[in-house]
Amino acid sequence: MLLVLIVVAASCGRTPLDVLDDGAAADGGTVTPPDSSLPDVALPDGASPNDAAAGPADVIEHHNASTRAGLYVQPGLTRKLAASLKRDPEFSAKVTGDIYAQPLYIHDGPNRHGALYVVTETNDVYALDETSGAVAWHVNVGAPAAMQGVACGGGIKPLGITGTPYIDRPSRTIFFDAVHGDGAGGIDTHKVHSLSIDDGTERAGFPVDVKGLTSNGVAFDPVVQNQRGALALVRGTLFVPYGAHPGDCGGFRGWIVAVPIAAPANTHAWTTPAPAAGIWAPSGVSSDGARIFVATGNGSAADGDLWGGGEAILRLSLDLDWGGTSSDYFAPSNWAALDARDADLGACGALLVDLPSAPNAFAVALGKDGYAYVVDRDNLGGIRDAGPQGLASAQVMTGDIEVAPATFTTDAGTFVTMHGQVGAQGTSCPPGQSGDLVTVQITADVVPKIKTVWCQDTQGHGSPIVTTTDGRAETIVWVASAGTTNRLHGWNAETGALVYAGGGDAEQLHDLQRFSTLIAVGGRLVVAGFGEVFAFRP
Repeated sequence: MLLVLIVVAASCGRTPLDVLDDGAAADGGTVTPPDSSLPDVALPDGASPNDAAAGPADVIEHHNASTRAGLYVQPGLTRKLAASLKRDPEFSAKVTGDIYAQPLYIHDGPNRHGALYVVTETNDVYALDETSGAVAWHVNVGAPAAMQGVACGGGIKPLGITGTPYIDRPSRTIFFDAVHGDGAGGIDTHKVHSLSIDDGTERAGFPVDVKGLTSNGVAFDPVVQNQRGALALVRGTLFVPYGAHPGDCGGFRGWIVAVPIAAPANTHAWTTPAPAAGIWAPSGVSSDGARIFVATGNGSAADGDLWGGGEAILRLSLDLDWGGTSSDYFAPSNWAALDARDADLGACGALLVDLPSAPNAFAVALGKDGYAYVVDRDNLGGIRDAGPQGLASAQVMTGDIEVAPATFTTDAGTFVTMHGQVGAQGTSCPPGQSGDLVTVQITADVVPKIKTVWCQDTQGHGSPIVTTTDGRAETIVWVASAGTTNRLHGWNAETGALVYAGGGDAEQLHDLQRFSTLIAVGGRLVVAGFGEVFAFRP
Protein backbone atom coordinates (compact mmCIF):
# COMPACT_ATOMS: atom_id res chain seq x y z
CA MET A 1 0.00 0.00 0.00
CA LEU A 2 1.28 3.48 -0.86
CA LEU A 3 2.22 5.48 2.24
CA VAL A 4 2.17 9.27 2.18
CA LEU A 5 3.83 11.15 5.04
CA ILE A 6 3.45 14.78 5.99
CA VAL A 7 6.21 15.86 8.37
CA VAL A 8 5.51 19.04 10.31
CA ALA A 9 7.82 20.23 13.07
CA ALA A 10 6.25 22.64 15.56
CA SER A 11 7.75 24.75 18.28
CA CYS A 12 8.14 22.71 21.42
CA GLY A 13 10.16 22.50 24.59
CA ARG A 14 12.53 19.71 25.57
CA THR A 15 11.11 16.33 24.59
CA PRO A 16 11.94 12.71 25.39
CA LEU A 17 14.33 12.88 22.44
CA ASP A 18 16.69 14.99 24.50
CA VAL A 19 17.50 12.20 26.96
CA LEU A 20 19.21 10.35 24.10
CA ASP A 21 21.96 12.97 23.90
CA ASP A 22 24.97 11.25 25.42
CA GLY A 23 27.98 12.34 23.36
CA ALA A 24 29.94 15.50 22.68
CA ALA A 25 29.57 17.45 19.45
CA ALA A 26 31.15 20.52 17.91
CA ASP A 27 30.82 23.85 19.74
CA GLY A 28 29.65 22.21 22.97
CA GLY A 29 26.57 20.61 21.45
CA THR A 30 25.47 17.01 21.74
CA VAL A 31 25.27 14.03 19.43
CA THR A 32 23.64 10.62 19.60
CA PRO A 33 25.48 8.31 17.18
CA PRO A 34 23.90 5.31 15.47
CA ASP A 35 24.91 1.77 16.35
CA SER A 36 27.76 1.54 13.89
CA SER A 37 29.87 3.40 11.35
CA LEU A 38 29.41 2.19 7.80
CA PRO A 39 31.43 2.62 4.58
CA ASP A 40 30.35 4.72 1.65
CA VAL A 41 27.84 3.38 -0.84
CA ALA A 42 28.83 2.64 -4.44
CA LEU A 43 26.61 4.45 -6.93
CA PRO A 44 25.03 2.75 -9.95
CA ASP A 45 27.11 2.70 -13.13
CA GLY A 46 26.81 5.95 -15.02
CA ALA A 47 25.10 7.81 -12.17
CA SER A 48 26.14 11.34 -11.38
CA PRO A 49 27.33 11.45 -7.75
CA ASN A 50 24.90 14.24 -6.85
CA ASP A 51 22.00 13.13 -9.07
CA ALA A 52 18.90 12.37 -7.02
CA ALA A 53 18.24 9.53 -9.47
CA ALA A 54 21.37 7.76 -8.19
CA GLY A 55 19.24 6.34 -5.37
CA PRO A 56 15.50 5.77 -5.01
CA ALA A 57 13.86 9.14 -4.48
CA ASP A 58 16.82 10.85 -2.78
CA VAL A 59 16.21 14.56 -2.18
CA ILE A 60 19.57 16.24 -1.63
CA GLU A 61 18.73 19.91 -2.19
CA HIS A 62 16.01 22.53 -2.34
CA HIS A 63 13.21 21.75 -4.81
CA ASN A 64 14.94 18.53 -5.87
CA ALA A 65 17.31 20.10 -8.43
CA SER A 66 19.94 22.80 -8.82
CA THR A 67 17.56 24.49 -11.29
CA ARG A 68 15.03 24.69 -8.37
CA ALA A 69 12.34 23.04 -10.54
CA GLY A 70 10.39 21.49 -7.66
CA LEU A 71 9.45 18.46 -9.80
CA TYR A 72 9.22 14.95 -8.32
CA VAL A 73 8.57 11.72 -10.25
CA GLN A 74 6.34 9.50 -8.12
CA PRO A 75 5.13 6.51 -10.21
CA GLY A 76 2.32 5.45 -7.87
CA LEU A 77 0.92 8.84 -6.97
CA THR A 78 -1.94 9.24 -9.46
CA ARG A 79 -4.59 11.92 -9.12
CA LYS A 80 -7.18 9.28 -8.23
CA LEU A 81 -5.04 7.82 -5.47
CA ALA A 82 -4.01 11.25 -4.19
CA ALA A 83 -7.66 12.13 -3.55
CA SER A 84 -7.94 9.53 -0.76
CA LEU A 85 -5.10 10.48 1.57
CA LYS A 86 -5.67 9.78 5.30
CA ARG A 87 -3.61 10.26 8.41
CA ASP A 88 -1.62 7.29 9.74
CA PRO A 89 -1.50 7.52 13.56
CA GLU A 90 1.30 4.92 13.79
CA PHE A 91 3.97 7.33 12.51
CA SER A 92 5.21 9.81 15.11
CA ALA A 93 8.20 12.08 15.67
CA LYS A 94 9.00 15.35 17.39
CA VAL A 95 11.95 17.71 17.21
CA THR A 96 13.24 20.66 19.21
CA GLY A 97 12.98 24.02 17.47
CA ASP A 98 11.12 25.69 14.63
CA ILE A 99 11.87 24.63 11.05
CA TYR A 100 12.00 27.01 8.09
CA ALA A 101 14.22 24.88 5.85
CA GLN A 102 12.99 22.18 3.48
CA PRO A 103 13.56 18.59 4.67
CA LEU A 104 16.00 16.38 2.77
CA TYR A 105 15.90 12.60 2.26
CA ILE A 106 18.39 9.78 1.68
CA HIS A 107 17.16 6.26 0.98
CA ASP A 108 20.24 4.64 2.56
CA GLY A 109 20.86 6.82 5.60
CA PRO A 110 22.02 5.65 9.04
CA ASN A 111 22.25 1.84 9.18
CA ARG A 112 21.34 1.92 5.46
CA HIS A 113 17.73 2.74 6.25
CA GLY A 114 15.83 5.64 4.71
CA ALA A 115 16.11 8.88 6.67
CA LEU A 116 14.66 12.38 6.63
CA TYR A 117 17.03 15.20 7.58
CA VAL A 118 15.66 18.34 9.25
CA VAL A 119 17.35 21.41 10.75
CA THR A 120 15.89 23.86 13.26
CA GLU A 121 16.25 27.38 14.58
CA THR A 122 17.69 26.03 17.84
CA ASN A 123 20.66 24.72 15.82
CA ASP A 124 19.47 21.15 16.12
CA VAL A 125 20.00 18.68 13.27
CA TYR A 126 18.03 15.43 13.06
CA ALA A 127 18.12 12.24 11.04
CA LEU A 128 14.64 10.70 11.38
CA ASP A 129 13.79 7.11 10.49
CA GLU A 130 11.48 7.26 7.47
CA THR A 131 9.27 4.40 8.68
CA SER A 132 8.65 5.21 12.33
CA GLY A 133 9.89 8.79 12.70
CA ALA A 134 12.30 7.68 15.44
CA VAL A 135 15.50 9.67 15.87
CA ALA A 136 18.46 7.92 14.20
CA TRP A 137 20.78 10.66 15.44
CA HIS A 138 20.51 14.20 16.77
CA VAL A 139 23.18 16.91 16.96
CA ASN A 140 23.10 20.40 18.41
CA VAL A 141 25.91 22.51 16.91
CA GLY A 142 25.87 25.30 19.49
CA ALA A 143 23.64 27.97 20.99
CA PRO A 144 21.67 30.07 18.46
CA ALA A 145 21.08 33.80 18.79
CA ALA A 146 18.12 34.42 21.11
CA MET A 147 17.34 37.68 19.26
CA GLN A 148 15.70 39.13 22.36
CA GLY A 149 16.11 42.86 22.92
CA VAL A 150 18.22 43.35 19.81
CA ALA A 151 17.77 46.36 17.55
CA CYS A 152 18.24 44.46 14.30
CA GLY A 153 16.90 41.15 13.05
CA GLY A 154 14.22 40.08 15.49
CA GLY A 155 12.03 38.27 12.96
CA ILE A 156 12.89 34.65 13.91
CA LYS A 157 13.48 33.94 17.60
CA PRO A 158 15.74 32.17 18.28
CA LEU A 159 17.75 32.38 15.06
CA GLY A 160 19.79 29.32 14.17
CA ILE A 161 19.60 27.29 10.95
CA THR A 162 17.19 28.81 8.41
CA GLY A 163 18.43 28.05 4.88
CA THR A 164 17.85 24.63 3.30
CA PRO A 165 20.98 22.46 3.58
CA TYR A 166 22.65 20.39 0.86
CA ILE A 167 23.58 16.70 1.04
CA ASP A 168 26.65 15.54 -0.86
CA ARG A 169 26.15 11.84 -1.61
CA PRO A 170 29.77 10.89 -2.41
CA SER A 171 31.04 12.08 0.97
CA ARG A 172 27.73 11.32 2.76
CA THR A 173 27.74 14.83 4.21
CA ILE A 174 25.08 17.43 5.00
CA PHE A 175 26.15 21.10 4.75
CA PHE A 176 24.34 24.08 6.31
CA ASP A 177 24.86 27.56 7.76
CA ALA A 178 24.12 28.15 11.45
CA VAL A 179 23.90 31.43 13.36
CA HIS A 180 25.85 31.26 16.63
CA GLY A 181 24.76 33.53 19.48
CA ASP A 182 26.93 35.96 21.42
CA GLY A 183 25.49 34.98 24.81
CA ALA A 184 23.68 38.29 25.19
CA GLY A 185 20.79 37.69 22.79
CA GLY A 186 22.55 38.81 19.62
CA ILE A 187 24.57 37.24 16.82
CA ASP A 188 28.23 36.37 17.22
CA THR A 189 28.86 34.82 13.81
CA HIS A 190 27.71 32.52 11.01
CA LYS A 191 29.42 29.15 10.61
CA VAL A 192 29.15 26.72 7.71
CA HIS A 193 28.91 23.20 9.15
CA SER A 194 29.56 19.82 7.55
CA LEU A 195 28.16 16.72 9.29
CA SER A 196 28.22 13.03 8.44
CA ILE A 197 24.74 11.88 7.42
CA ASP A 198 25.48 8.57 9.17
CA ASP A 199 26.20 9.80 12.69
CA GLY A 200 26.18 13.63 12.76
CA THR A 201 29.90 14.05 13.47
CA GLU A 202 31.58 17.19 12.09
CA ARG A 203 33.91 16.69 9.12
CA ALA A 204 37.58 17.74 9.30
CA GLY A 205 38.19 21.42 8.52
CA PHE A 206 34.67 22.45 9.55
CA PRO A 207 32.86 24.49 10.71
CA VAL A 208 33.99 27.45 8.64
CA ASP A 209 33.53 30.85 10.32
CA VAL A 210 32.60 33.39 7.64
CA LYS A 211 33.08 36.46 9.83
CA GLY A 212 35.50 38.91 8.26
CA LEU A 213 35.58 37.46 4.74
CA THR A 214 36.13 40.33 2.30
CA SER A 215 34.99 41.27 -1.19
CA ASN A 216 35.12 44.57 -3.06
CA GLY A 217 36.90 46.08 -0.05
CA VAL A 218 34.00 45.17 2.28
CA ALA A 219 34.16 42.78 5.25
CA PHE A 220 31.33 40.34 5.98
CA ASP A 221 29.47 41.48 9.11
CA PRO A 222 27.54 38.51 10.54
CA VAL A 223 25.42 40.70 12.83
CA VAL A 224 23.49 42.35 9.99
CA GLN A 225 23.38 39.33 7.63
CA ASN A 226 20.73 36.61 7.57
CA GLN A 227 20.97 33.25 5.81
CA ARG A 228 17.59 32.14 4.46
CA GLY A 229 18.38 30.99 0.91
CA ALA A 230 19.08 27.36 0.03
CA LEU A 231 22.66 26.19 -0.39
CA ALA A 232 24.00 24.69 -3.63
CA LEU A 233 26.97 22.43 -4.36
CA VAL A 234 28.42 22.62 -7.86
CA ARG A 235 31.61 20.84 -8.97
CA GLY A 236 33.02 20.58 -5.48
CA THR A 237 32.20 24.10 -4.28
CA LEU A 238 29.45 24.87 -1.79
CA PHE A 239 27.66 28.20 -2.35
CA VAL A 240 25.94 29.92 0.58
CA PRO A 241 23.82 33.07 -0.04
CA TYR A 242 23.13 35.84 2.48
CA GLY A 243 20.68 38.72 2.71
CA ALA A 244 19.07 40.88 5.39
CA HIS A 245 17.05 40.37 8.52
CA PRO A 246 13.34 41.28 8.41
CA GLY A 247 12.98 45.02 7.98
CA ASP A 248 16.28 45.33 6.09
CA CYS A 249 18.00 46.72 9.17
CA GLY A 250 21.70 47.47 9.35
CA GLY A 251 24.33 47.81 6.65
CA PHE A 252 23.66 44.45 5.00
CA ARG A 253 24.58 43.41 1.47
CA GLY A 254 23.96 40.52 -0.85
CA TRP A 255 26.76 37.99 -0.28
CA ILE A 256 27.72 34.61 -1.71
CA VAL A 257 30.25 32.55 0.23
CA ALA A 258 32.06 29.79 -1.69
CA VAL A 259 33.45 26.86 0.30
CA PRO A 260 35.60 24.29 -1.56
CA ILE A 261 34.47 21.21 0.35
CA ALA A 262 37.82 19.42 -0.10
CA ALA A 263 39.76 22.52 1.04
CA PRO A 264 37.53 24.62 3.34
CA ALA A 265 40.49 26.78 4.34
CA ASN A 266 40.23 28.31 0.85
CA THR A 267 36.76 29.73 1.49
CA HIS A 268 36.16 33.05 -0.27
CA ALA A 269 33.26 35.40 -0.94
CA TRP A 270 31.62 37.87 -3.32
CA THR A 271 29.34 40.78 -2.51
CA THR A 272 27.17 43.11 -4.56
CA PRO A 273 28.70 46.37 -5.87
CA ALA A 274 26.50 48.53 -3.63
CA PRO A 275 24.91 48.06 -0.20
CA ALA A 276 21.67 46.10 0.29
CA ALA A 277 20.57 43.90 -2.68
CA GLY A 278 20.12 40.92 -0.37
CA ILE A 279 20.00 37.34 -1.66
CA TRP A 280 17.22 36.08 0.58
CA ALA A 281 14.71 34.00 -1.41
CA PRO A 282 14.13 30.48 0.02
CA SER A 283 15.42 28.85 -3.19
CA GLY A 284 18.78 30.58 -2.73
CA VAL A 285 21.40 29.70 -5.35
CA SER A 286 20.44 27.94 -8.60
CA SER A 287 22.80 26.47 -11.16
CA ASP A 288 22.92 24.95 -14.63
CA GLY A 289 26.08 23.05 -13.70
CA ALA A 290 28.46 25.57 -15.25
CA ARG A 291 27.40 28.84 -13.59
CA ILE A 292 25.38 30.01 -10.60
CA PHE A 293 22.39 32.36 -10.59
CA VAL A 294 20.85 34.43 -7.80
CA ALA A 295 18.10 37.03 -7.57
CA THR A 296 18.50 40.15 -5.44
CA GLY A 297 16.14 42.38 -3.51
CA ASN A 298 15.94 46.14 -3.19
CA GLY A 299 19.34 47.83 -3.34
CA SER A 300 21.09 51.13 -2.92
CA ALA A 301 22.55 53.12 -5.77
CA ALA A 302 26.28 52.49 -6.27
CA ASP A 303 27.12 56.04 -7.26
CA GLY A 304 24.40 58.65 -7.41
CA ASP A 305 21.63 57.16 -9.50
CA LEU A 306 23.66 54.25 -10.89
CA TRP A 307 22.37 50.72 -10.46
CA GLY A 308 24.31 48.78 -7.81
CA GLY A 309 23.16 45.16 -8.05
CA GLY A 310 19.62 45.24 -6.66
CA GLU A 311 16.33 44.08 -8.23
CA ALA A 312 18.20 41.70 -10.51
CA ILE A 313 19.11 38.25 -11.71
CA LEU A 314 22.88 37.89 -11.42
CA ARG A 315 25.02 35.25 -13.14
CA LEU A 316 28.43 34.37 -11.70
CA SER A 317 31.12 31.85 -12.59
CA LEU A 318 31.92 28.99 -10.25
CA ASP A 319 34.94 31.06 -9.16
CA LEU A 320 32.57 33.87 -8.12
CA ASP A 321 33.71 36.00 -11.00
CA TRP A 322 31.06 38.55 -11.96
CA GLY A 323 32.05 40.45 -15.07
CA GLY A 324 29.46 43.18 -14.63
CA THR A 325 28.68 43.23 -18.35
CA SER A 326 25.10 43.29 -19.63
CA SER A 327 25.21 39.56 -20.31
CA ASP A 328 25.89 38.92 -16.59
CA TYR A 329 22.75 40.52 -15.14
CA PHE A 330 19.17 41.50 -15.79
CA ALA A 331 17.30 44.30 -14.03
CA PRO A 332 14.04 45.89 -15.21
CA SER A 333 14.31 49.50 -16.27
CA ASN A 334 12.11 50.58 -13.33
CA TRP A 335 14.57 49.17 -10.78
CA ALA A 336 14.80 52.49 -8.91
CA ALA A 337 11.03 52.63 -8.45
CA LEU A 338 11.06 49.01 -7.24
CA ASP A 339 13.79 49.93 -4.74
CA ALA A 340 11.69 52.79 -3.42
CA ARG A 341 8.67 50.49 -2.95
CA ASP A 342 10.65 47.59 -1.43
CA ALA A 343 9.21 45.57 -4.35
CA ASP A 344 12.00 42.99 -4.50
CA LEU A 345 12.60 41.16 -7.74
CA GLY A 346 14.48 38.60 -5.65
CA ALA A 347 11.64 37.31 -3.49
CA CYS A 348 11.50 33.96 -5.34
CA GLY A 349 15.05 33.34 -6.54
CA ALA A 350 16.10 32.51 -10.10
CA LEU A 351 14.20 29.54 -11.58
CA LEU A 352 16.02 27.92 -14.51
CA VAL A 353 13.69 26.69 -17.26
CA ASP A 354 14.39 24.91 -20.54
CA LEU A 355 11.70 24.78 -23.24
CA PRO A 356 11.89 21.61 -25.37
CA SER A 357 11.30 23.54 -28.60
CA ALA A 358 13.48 26.57 -27.84
CA PRO A 359 17.13 27.04 -28.84
CA ASN A 360 17.75 29.29 -25.83
CA ALA A 361 17.99 28.47 -22.12
CA PHE A 362 15.90 30.67 -19.83
CA ALA A 363 15.81 32.05 -16.30
CA VAL A 364 12.55 33.13 -14.68
CA ALA A 365 12.26 35.81 -11.99
CA LEU A 366 9.09 36.75 -10.08
CA GLY A 367 8.72 40.02 -8.21
CA LYS A 368 6.84 41.65 -5.38
CA ASP A 369 5.28 43.91 -8.03
CA GLY A 370 3.40 40.87 -9.39
CA TYR A 371 5.45 40.65 -12.59
CA ALA A 372 7.03 37.55 -14.12
CA TYR A 373 10.16 37.92 -16.25
CA VAL A 374 11.65 35.37 -18.66
CA VAL A 375 15.21 36.07 -19.86
CA ASP A 376 17.89 34.29 -21.88
CA ARG A 377 20.28 33.01 -19.25
CA ASP A 378 23.20 32.98 -21.71
CA ASN A 379 22.71 36.72 -22.25
CA LEU A 380 20.73 38.26 -19.41
CA GLY A 381 20.82 41.60 -21.20
CA GLY A 382 21.44 44.21 -18.52
CA ILE A 383 18.88 46.90 -17.62
CA ARG A 384 16.04 46.76 -20.12
CA ASP A 385 12.32 46.54 -20.81
CA ALA A 386 10.30 43.71 -22.30
CA GLY A 387 10.72 42.84 -25.94
CA PRO A 388 14.30 42.94 -27.17
CA GLN A 389 16.77 40.06 -26.93
CA GLY A 390 14.25 37.46 -25.85
CA LEU A 391 12.90 39.15 -22.71
CA ALA A 392 9.29 38.54 -21.79
CA SER A 393 7.40 40.13 -18.91
CA ALA A 394 3.81 40.09 -17.75
CA GLN A 395 1.89 41.06 -14.64
CA VAL A 396 0.50 37.76 -13.38
CA MET A 397 -0.40 38.75 -9.79
CA THR A 398 -1.93 41.86 -8.23
CA GLY A 399 0.65 41.88 -5.43
CA ASP A 400 3.73 40.18 -4.01
CA ILE A 401 4.90 36.91 -5.51
CA GLU A 402 6.99 35.22 -2.85
CA VAL A 403 8.36 31.83 -1.73
CA ALA A 404 9.67 29.29 -4.26
CA PRO A 405 7.95 28.59 -7.61
CA ALA A 406 7.98 25.27 -9.47
CA THR A 407 8.12 24.32 -13.15
CA PHE A 408 6.97 21.29 -15.14
CA THR A 409 6.49 20.17 -18.73
CA THR A 410 3.66 18.04 -20.10
CA ASP A 411 2.46 17.21 -23.61
CA ALA A 412 0.59 20.52 -23.45
CA GLY A 413 3.71 22.65 -22.86
CA THR A 414 5.98 24.11 -20.17
CA PHE A 415 4.50 25.76 -17.08
CA VAL A 416 5.54 27.69 -13.96
CA THR A 417 3.45 27.59 -10.77
CA MET A 418 3.83 30.40 -8.22
CA HIS A 419 2.26 31.64 -5.01
CA GLY A 420 1.27 35.17 -4.05
CA GLN A 421 1.64 36.80 -0.67
CA VAL A 422 -1.51 37.10 1.45
CA GLY A 423 -3.97 39.36 -0.40
CA ALA A 424 -2.38 38.95 -3.84
CA GLN A 425 -4.59 37.54 -6.60
CA GLY A 426 -3.83 36.20 -10.05
CA THR A 427 -4.47 38.41 -13.08
CA SER A 428 -5.87 37.30 -16.45
CA CYS A 429 -7.33 34.19 -14.80
CA PRO A 430 -9.75 32.02 -16.81
CA PRO A 431 -13.46 32.81 -16.31
CA GLY A 432 -14.72 31.57 -12.97
CA GLN A 433 -11.22 31.17 -11.47
CA SER A 434 -9.35 33.38 -9.00
CA GLY A 435 -6.84 33.02 -6.21
CA ASP A 436 -3.27 33.35 -4.96
CA LEU A 437 -1.90 30.24 -6.69
CA VAL A 438 -1.20 30.94 -10.36
CA THR A 439 0.11 28.69 -13.12
CA VAL A 440 1.39 30.26 -16.34
CA GLN A 441 2.53 28.70 -19.60
CA ILE A 442 5.77 29.85 -21.19
CA THR A 443 6.03 29.46 -24.94
CA ALA A 444 9.06 30.03 -27.14
CA ASP A 445 9.01 32.38 -30.09
CA VAL A 446 11.23 35.22 -31.28
CA VAL A 447 10.22 36.62 -27.90
CA PRO A 448 8.94 34.17 -25.24
CA LYS A 449 5.33 34.55 -24.16
CA ILE A 450 3.74 34.24 -20.70
CA LYS A 451 0.09 33.22 -20.45
CA THR A 452 -1.95 32.55 -17.29
CA VAL A 453 -3.66 29.16 -17.62
CA TRP A 454 -5.29 28.73 -14.19
CA CYS A 455 -5.69 30.34 -10.76
CA GLN A 456 -6.87 28.85 -7.46
CA ASP A 457 -7.10 29.88 -3.81
CA THR A 458 -4.81 28.00 -1.39
CA GLN A 459 -6.44 29.52 1.71
CA GLY A 460 -2.96 30.04 3.11
CA HIS A 461 0.62 30.39 2.01
CA GLY A 462 3.42 28.02 0.96
CA SER A 463 5.84 27.03 -1.79
CA PRO A 464 4.33 24.71 -4.44
CA ILE A 465 5.87 21.52 -5.77
CA VAL A 466 4.72 19.27 -8.61
CA THR A 467 4.47 15.47 -8.69
CA THR A 468 4.15 13.34 -11.81
CA THR A 469 4.00 9.60 -12.40
CA ASP A 470 6.53 9.56 -15.25
CA GLY A 471 7.92 13.07 -15.73
CA ARG A 472 4.98 14.40 -17.78
CA ALA A 473 1.73 12.60 -16.88
CA GLU A 474 -0.63 12.84 -13.89
CA THR A 475 0.90 16.14 -12.77
CA ILE A 476 -0.34 17.50 -9.43
CA VAL A 477 0.54 20.86 -7.83
CA TRP A 478 0.83 20.54 -4.04
CA VAL A 479 0.89 23.28 -1.40
CA ALA A 480 0.95 22.90 2.37
CA SER A 481 -0.96 26.06 3.24
CA ALA A 482 0.13 28.01 6.28
CA GLY A 483 -2.48 30.46 7.51
CA THR A 484 -6.24 30.06 7.37
CA THR A 485 -6.51 26.29 6.89
CA ASN A 486 -3.09 24.77 7.67
CA ARG A 487 -3.89 21.90 5.32
CA LEU A 488 -2.33 20.10 2.42
CA HIS A 489 -4.03 20.72 -0.95
CA GLY A 490 -3.45 19.33 -4.43
CA TRP A 491 -4.63 20.51 -7.87
CA ASN A 492 -4.50 19.08 -11.38
CA ALA A 493 -1.37 20.89 -12.63
CA GLU A 494 -2.73 21.42 -16.14
CA THR A 495 -6.27 22.58 -15.36
CA GLY A 496 -6.31 23.71 -11.72
CA ALA A 497 -9.09 21.26 -10.82
CA LEU A 498 -9.00 20.30 -7.13
CA VAL A 499 -7.49 16.84 -6.53
CA TYR A 500 -7.06 16.77 -2.73
CA ALA A 501 -9.01 19.10 -0.44
CA GLY A 502 -7.09 18.46 2.78
CA GLY A 503 -9.08 15.61 4.31
CA GLY A 504 -11.18 15.66 7.47
CA ASP A 505 -10.61 16.57 11.10
CA ALA A 506 -7.92 13.88 11.50
CA GLU A 507 -5.89 15.38 8.66
CA GLN A 508 -5.71 18.88 10.13
CA LEU A 509 -2.15 20.25 10.25
CA HIS A 510 -0.93 23.10 12.45
CA ASP A 511 1.91 25.54 12.96
CA LEU A 512 3.04 25.67 9.36
CA GLN A 513 4.94 28.77 8.24
CA ARG A 514 4.70 30.61 4.97
CA PHE A 515 8.07 29.55 3.56
CA SER A 516 7.16 25.85 3.90
CA THR A 517 7.91 23.64 0.90
CA LEU A 518 7.16 19.96 0.48
CA ILE A 519 9.26 17.11 -0.80
CA ALA A 520 8.01 13.88 -2.39
CA VAL A 521 9.81 10.59 -1.76
CA GLY A 522 8.69 7.05 -2.56
CA GLY A 523 5.06 8.11 -2.92
CA ARG A 524 5.21 10.17 0.26
CA LEU A 525 4.88 13.91 0.76
CA VAL A 526 6.95 15.57 3.49
CA VAL A 527 6.80 19.13 4.81
CA ALA A 528 8.45 20.65 7.87
CA GLY A 529 6.91 23.37 10.03
CA PHE A 530 6.98 23.77 13.79
CA GLY A 531 7.21 20.43 15.52
CA GLU A 532 4.82 17.59 14.89
CA VAL A 533 4.99 14.73 12.42
CA PHE A 534 1.95 13.46 10.52
CA ALA A 535 1.70 10.45 8.20
CA PHE A 536 -0.91 10.12 5.45
CA ARG A 537 -1.88 7.10 3.36
CA PRO A 538 -4.65 6.37 0.82
